[in-house]
Amino acid sequence: MQKLVSRMCVPAIVIMLAGSLFGQQNIGSEETPYWAIQSGGGFIAGVSQLANSLQNRFKVSGSGPLFDVGITRMHQDGSPSFSVAFTRLAFDGHARGVADEFAGNTYSGSTSLPGVMATKYFNFMHRKRFSMGVGLGAGIGPQLTVHYRTTYGGGEIRQRKWSPNELPVTPLFAVTYRADIRLNRYLTIGPFAGVQDALPVFGATLRLALVR
Repeated sequence: MQKLVSRMCVPAIVIMLAGSLFGQQNIGSEETPYWAIQSGGGFIAGVSQLANSLQNRFKVSGSGPLFDVGITRMHQDGSPSFSVAFTRLAFDGHARGVADEFAGNTYSGSTSLPGVMATKYFNFMHRKRFSMGVGLGAGIGPQLTVHYRTTYGGGEIRQRKWSPNELPVTPLFAVTYRADIRLNRYLTIGPFAGVQDALPVFGATLRLALVR
């Protein structure tokens, strides 16, 4: 998990440094659309509240990081139009049985969802240095694999792996509310919150305009 978080931070740091270095240079007219590279990172949160509100047989907890890196087409006002990015979401979950035949058992597992996702952005608010809207993303990744361990009340431990055999690939999707703040001619930062691959996520995306 620590290695994944480290890899997630590197592209964001590179973009921030590049934006600081070149932010004062002129990339040409700001009156035309342009391309930008992007790197985003965040985390999964709220799984416990959601899962525990829907049932009373297990006490559930879970979290994990996510990141993406790719390319974005930007409107002339600095708001994003669409993007194509490599994305990876990792999740570690834990459940403890508290009722019925599950009482006393514990379940823990982990998985990751890498893939390529295309996102279309719909901007509802446009300002000179600020925009806000919704991002709708869809993509595809390799077959989902979940590694998990079951510990029964009597002390028996079983290690298992599960994959949906009927799905050789994994469909990916995301629905996020997001804002984009234009820091200078090169660099924008965009906080977001929403759902990715059926999990609640929060984070931010950095975008660095390409020289034309």
